[in-house]
Amino acid sequence: MTDNKSNENSNSSTNGIIVGLAVLLVLFVVLFVNEKVKGGKTSGTEVVSPLADDVVIVKYNGGEIKAKDLKGSIAPRVKQLSEEVLEMYKRGAESALVEKLLNEEAKKQGKADIQALLETIGTETPVSDAEADAFIKQNHLEKGFKDPSTGKMRKVSKEEIKSHLANRGKMTARQGYIEKLISGAQVQFMLKEARTPMSPIGADEPVLGNRNAKVVIYEHSDFQCPYCARGKEVVHQIAQAYGDKVAIVFRHLPLEFHPNAKPAAIASICAQEQGKFWEFHDKLFDNQKDLSSDNYVKWAKELSLDEGKFKTCLTSPAAQKKLEQSVQISEQVGANSTPTFFVGNKSEGKKVAGAQPFPEFKKMIDEAMR
Repeated sequence: MTDNKSNENSNSSTNGIIVGLAVLLVLFVVLFVNEKVKGGKTSGTEVVSPLADDVVIVKYNGGEIKAKDLKGSIAPRVKQLSEEVLEMYKRGAESALVEKLLNEEAKKQGKADIQALLETIGTETPVSDAEADAFIKQNHLEKGFKDPSTGKMRKVSKEEIKSHLANRGKMTARQGYIEKLISGAQVQFMLKEARTPMSPIGADEPVLGNRNAKVVIYEHSDFQCPYCARGKEVVHQIAQAYGDKVAIVFRHLPLEFHPNAKPAAIASICAQEQGKFWEFHDKLFDNQKDLSSDNYVKWAKELSLDEGKFKTCLTSPAAQKKLEQSVQISEQVGANSTPTFFVGNKSEGKKVAGAQPFPEFKKMIDEAMR
């Protein structure tokens, strides 16, 4: 998932189940690009095509402005629109395939519909008090959470947590069931997978692993984004599994509706100045609900940073400039939500939107190593 506002509207409980299960299919999430468009022209990644260069947009006394004059300024937005259209195709294909396979299986088993079939798959696993307590602590729910329907904080009971965890077990079983259906369906993807050029690693960009490694993973992230905090765990799994065989590069993309994201990014840049970026990176994500100027200084002390230098850096134009440069790079490469990853070799790779599970990254990394 990524940190972007979205709305869901289901016409029936069956449709809701289908969509929910489609989202869970981590083995099936692949971004497609149409190899050919009508007329036989190669489309590459440009589903949304810019106007021909010679199209006149504006005429004025003394000249005119043509599409080619705007190509550079609109290219990032055209790329973003193309990705959004492709995402719609991808989601539509996922839901359509799951629905067809489940309908066929329901008929084979003599079930009335998909919902009746799914009711026979998975059972609610009993959850202990200890498991519920561990979940509450891990997700910092001791003080409750912000209810999206009201925008206010509310307490969460242990029984609610138990119900959530029990239901999650059922959904995991259904996910496994659908993966088996897909595996047995001999699915062939007839569309070309999207590739994107990989930008070079900047001299000042923080790198976890080996800067000169063959495989590069760019992480475009926001320290106040909850999905990015999940992405942090995957980043450490990758680092632990691959060590110096990969370069994990962090790039800043603080979102405007996260008021603490930019100050936190600046603080991380100041920690980087003293060689402790990744340690501070972890502090920020591990204490996401406590982001504040006082805590940045407190965490800097805990990491044995020079407090005076750190405080001076927090308000320095140099740190602000580094943040702006990192954000500019994120926008130029097409990162438009957080977290966004790019995984590949130094010339080209795949764009990954959201905090996907480690097995998904492993497949991409192993492919890039070949």
